[in-house]
Amino acid sequence: MMLHHQRLRAPAKINLALRVVGRRADGYHLLDSVFLPLDWGDEIALTIAEANAAVVACELRTTAEAPLISDGLASEAARRYLAQAKVCARVSLEIDKRIWISAGLGGGSSDAATVLCALNRHFAALSSTELSALALSLGADVPYFLTPLPARVRGVGEQISPLDGLPALDLLLVNPKMPLSTAAVFAAHRQPPSPPLPETLDLSDTSWITNDLLPAACALCPAVAAAFEALRSFDPLFCSLSGSGATLFAGFATAEQTSDAATQLSEKKSLMTAIVRTLAA
Repeated sequence: MMLHHQRLRAPAKINLALRVVGRRADGYHLLDSVFLPLDWGDEIALTIAEANAAVVACELRTTAEAPLISDGLASEAARRYLAQAKVCARVSLEIDKRIWISAGLGGGSSDAATVLCALNRHFAALSSTELSALALSLGADVPYFLTPLPARVRGVGEQISPLDGLPALDLLLVNPKMPLSTAAVFAAHRQPPSPPLPETLDLSDTSWITNDLLPAACALCPAVAAAFEALRSFDPLFCSLSGSGATLFAGFATAEQTSDAATQLSEKKSLMTAIVRTLAA
């Protein structure tokens, strides 16, 4: 018998800025980053039914823009939730993948967090602290997506402070159709620790919109470097890398400039483009 059915939206994110400010003794890098959710994401149909054991099934549908398939994190989130909550149920997931895979946009993390939140709304078995700890055990970006709002994210992803004052931004995303491994990019990062981001983040001066991982991403994937230079040739207000890549983003002064750059770059068969809007607080 079906107990519950719900359609969910799992938003993508960009890192408007990312600094690597240190490293823990266990090897994890310490970050200072600005996360902005996007009005673009995956669609998840979640069904909960009675069962004599904890069972998770997942079906993925994808598009040419998200050609790589991985349902691991969403399915693992459901399995770990049922185990920790000590719940017997069948959870079925149908995920329409729109977010590009291994692209620095948090698609897998967002799917996982969206599933955790939906299950906890239904079963109410975990406290907010327990849910956050479970999210962090799945991945550094997963806790952010429990409440995907503009935020400053520090530490290894567990220190999340909501941000007010940043307006919604229209952005052009560009991806060279090559996935990048987060672990590989961090391993290739050779710069010394950076100072933290400014305490006051003002878009009247965009010099702080940088990503310390860009040199490593470009070294590992020359197509990222080529896409970055192609994007910069349109003279955006700012241009940077999201997360560990391979997606780049840029903001322009007008919608016409954004559209023109998107049209010209989309003509390159080696690039994927999307015009998106960030969500304000």
